Amino acid sequence: MRNILKYMVSCVVAFSLVQCEASENGDGEETLHPQSGETYTPAKAARFIDALGVNTHLGYDFANYKYYEEYVKKNLLDIGIKHIRDNTYTPEVVEKFKDLGQSGIRLLLITDAESAVEKAASLKPMIWGVEGENELDLNKDNTDWVPIAQQQQKDLFTNIKSDERTADLPVVGISLAHIKTSADLVGDLSEWMDYGNAHPYAAGQHPAVHWGNGMTMSEVIEKAKVVCGDKPIITTEAGYHNKIDNPNHPGVSEKAAAIYHVQLPFVYFNEGIYRIYKYEFLDLNPDPDMLDMECHFGLVRADGTPKESFYAIKNLIRILNDDSEDFEVTPISFSIEAPQSISLMKSVLQKSDGSYWIALFRKESVFDLQAKTDVNLSAVPVKVIFDKTCASVKKYVPNDSEEGEEVAFNGNEVEVSVAGKLVLLNVSF
Repeated sequence: MRNILKYMVSCVVAFSLVQCEASENGDGEETLHPQSGETYTPAKAARFIDALGVNTHLGYDFANYKYYEEYVKKNLLDIGIKHIRDNTYTPEVVEKFKDLGQSGIRLLLITDAESAVEKAASLKPMIWGVEGENELDLNKDNTDWVPIAQQQQKDLFTNIKSDERTADLPVVGISLAHIKTSADLVGDLSEWMDYGNAHPYAAGQHPAVHWGNGMTMSEVIEKAKVVCGDKPIITTEAGYHNKIDNPNHPGVSEKAAAIYHVQLPFVYFNEGIYRIYKYEFLDLNPDPDMLDMECHFGLVRADGTPKESFYAIKNLIRILNDDSEDFEVTPISFSIEAPQSISLMKSVLQKSDGSYWIALFRKESVFDLQAKTDVNLSAVPVKVIFDKTCASVKKYVPNDSEEGEEVAFNGNEVEVSVAGKLVLLNVSF
């Protein structure tokens, strides 16, 4: 585990929020403003893809998960996500877990401490790790949830690590629904976990924002560290639903969700999050009147048809897929020119063939929560200036297609338009 943690620390993706100075040209139009060049150590594309996960409920026979072959397995294999999180353990579900494991899918099992070892041992090698019972701070009827949660984490870690059959499995820390207040109550439990935990739902806002009292992702991480210390963090739940009229936890349109669901893993990965489990894979049941938020979190609709988010994530995985992490990344230097009116975020990845993949996206809302309508951001020019001459440049927009298109470049300069959707530049030198 010590070597794994050391490796993870070295794989934090390069990240920046571009701040632009205001200026206008003679016609009153915004001009591009140069930013000082920086050198970035890219993360490996294969590590980024391995950071993508999704929540499932394979034991929900009352919901659409009962259609295992048609809705679950077929679509999981199609989208390409290799990590699931689930809290069910029955003979029937175990067979489904093992079946998915044959296709390289790995499980984070939510379990009680008492039965964790036997369950985990029976699921090897399909199982990736274990996690304690979910969001115990939501148990309002139990005022003693804090000592219960603390003891559960200690028992789970001790039991798993003390049995030779499971000692090599990672143990994920306690999940908290109200991390802003609950983290301080729980306190430091880092001794009894390999990974920290967070549930940073954005609730209709840009993925860089947490819905709980308007916390930023950085603030969420600081609270998570109260519990996990310096251990790497996993977001075991995150994402958007499509019940728009839902004041306490607003949803967004399927179109907006697809844009956010592509940006979200970059935002979290930029912050050093080790893995991101989208909540969840399927809409639980038909709900045409939009009465139940829980029926609209899926990447797949209640009738089994994929949403726009499904195809966008599928495209992202296919674009960035790489079959090797066995190489040394090479730093890259570049600067960016962009209009002062936008907040531009970027991530830098590299594949084993040496090519660089630069994600450019705006920290701006694509859904108006007050008007409950989509916001179509106007495209703006963004120029990337490298420290050496480019050999080839292609542009990909995962929300539209897995196919790329050649981009004209002038020596070491590349200019692209960036609107609401994330743009990936594939650059070779």
